[in-house]
Amino acid sequence: MSVMKDIDESRLYCEKHMLMTCKVCLHSVNVANDGTIPKNASGLPRLHGVYVVRPRFQLAHTHDIDRLGYVDGLYPDKERKLPRIDLLKAINNGHPYYDCNACGLTFLAGGGPGSFAAHPSHVCSDGQRYLIARLSVSKFTCDSGKTVCHGSFFFGHKSPSNVHYQCIGKIDTRSAEWNLDNSELGTLIELLLHVEKDIFPHRRDLVDEHVYTNSAYFAGQARRFQLIVITTLSETLLNFLDKVQTLKYSQKRQAYYEKNRFGVVKRMYPATEERRRLISKFIAGLKSLAKLGIPVHWCPGSKSMYEKRVFLNESYVLPPALNESQNDPPAEKDVEPGEDVDEDELIEGDSLEGIPDHDQCQNVEYVPGPEEDAETQDAVWDSLSNPAK
Repeated sequence: MSVMKDIDESRLYCEKHMLMTCKVCLHSVNVANDGTIPKNASGLPRLHGVYVVRPRFQLAHTHDIDRLGYVDGLYPDKERKLPRIDLLKAINNGHPYYDCNACGLTFLAGGGPGSFAAHPSHVCSDGQRYLIARLSVSKFTCDSGKTVCHGSFFFGHKSPSNVHYQCIGKIDTRSAEWNLDNSELGTLIELLLHVEKDIFPHRRDLVDEHVYTNSAYFAGQARRFQLIVITTLSETLLNFLDKVQTLKYSQKRQAYYEKNRFGVVKRMYPATEERRRLISKFIAGLKSLAKLGIPVHWCPGSKSMYEKRVFLNESYVLPPALNESQNDPPAEKDVEPGEDVDEDELIEGDSLEGIPDHDQCQNVEYVPGPEEDAETQDAVWDSLSNPAK
């Protein structure tokens, strides 16, 4: 392990920046309270759960992307410090993201003179790194009473981490569009799982070959990143997911409930058990990443509705039950004063209570061809490109 390397006193500072702690060079040497320099991290305290972040759903619009990674150096309501636009354009053609050939991952373009997108740090000027993942839906199909979302997860230009998933979900008792949202939710669950099981270990292995430190905490932080997911979900559904952890759910009434500041139930959001299952599994995926110290930002893609329209226009492939758009109840409605909701029947909105422990997704690994990959990179640019003026 890199954190266990013996510290050479001649390397107290990173050679390039002359800093004892340099996030660009992944170099950090700690001095103990008694003034001695521990040779490795074996004797340093390691706090349990020190990396854990709050699993808050963070919705980032495309116009917010260029603000991530840069600090203003002033108060939040004052003028913020913009990236050096001339540097950004000169090095990366004005793109706010950077495809690293060394690690095969896409990060927000960060750093500054002498440190732009340095591998393997990829750290921005706020000391954070932002890894970009994109869900690209190639098509929807319906077969044998199931909806299938064919989606690719892209983590970089021709990255070996890129994979393709077929998310196969059972038909729900609502409209076609409701079912398509379900299949996309199932696909995003697979994406979060893939980041946890494959992308994070990949990042950890890359960093461990370079980090030079006697701090276990610094080594752990060097492995971590913030995740930006460009998704095809509608902004309406994203906004609802943003508040699920503050809601209660009634299995009896199949609806989420919202309370006012006095604890009185005021609004309800109808949902089926299948939708509730997917939402709870989705939030569980966010929590798993949060325990690893990885927060997630969600950004709706600019071309998210095209494949849905194609599928919905091919009405002959839809089972009769899916042609009834009137099956969908209102997205939300006020709870009438006389409509009592028993507190005993309410559980936490993101609870897994009563949800069968089974998986509706079948994943198939797939490496895209050059043409498809180029098309997806164009879509990434369309979704993210918003150079600061």
